Amino acid sequence: APEAELPPLTGPLPQLLERTASYFLDMSAMLRSFTRQTVRADCTFDELARLAAYRFGSEQTGGIVAADLLRREAVSTQVIERLEIVLLHARTEGVQRPVIGLISPEGERFTDGHFLGARGCFLMLAPASGDRGLLEVFGSISGALIEDEVLLAAVQNGDEAVAYIRVEAAILQHLKDYWNDKLSG
Repeated sequence: APEAELPPLTGPLPQLLERTASYFLDMSAMLRSFTRQTVRADCTFDELARLAAYRFGSEQTGGIVAADLLRREAVSTQVIERLEIVLLHARTEGVQRPVIGLISPEGERFTDGHFLGARGCFLMLAPASGDRGLLEVFGSISGALIEDEVLLAAVQNGDEAVAYIRVEAAILQHLKDYWNDKLSG
């Protein structure tokens, strides 16, 4: 007997499950992309954006990513002086999945005046077509950079292993909060 065709899934739970599956794929890709890159301490912001774009993007799309990072910097600086970090981030057509990473200067600090003495850089790239949920995850990671002294120190010191663990924790907390909100509402 031929198998009966299943009806399409409708309703809030299937939509929630599909969105969560998409979240998990994005978070998995993001964590797989996580790595640390070292750059010259005297690089300019333009050079940092281009190095990040080609290292964390791709050879084919690096120019797009660099332009988006520079456009974002023109809107508002990504240098956070009081935290001594650069939070390099943008939505871009240059990536298909979210990307995160650390960029550390050779030595203790970036020396170009634009960086205001920053000790490290945290990079976040989101696909331009990504949904609002991904931006919320990036917001949780950004919040963790401010609230989690261990994560902040790891970014400042270029400690890839510790930063990875703390970013995982921020993502996990975000997903727990997301599920609790959806299941209680």
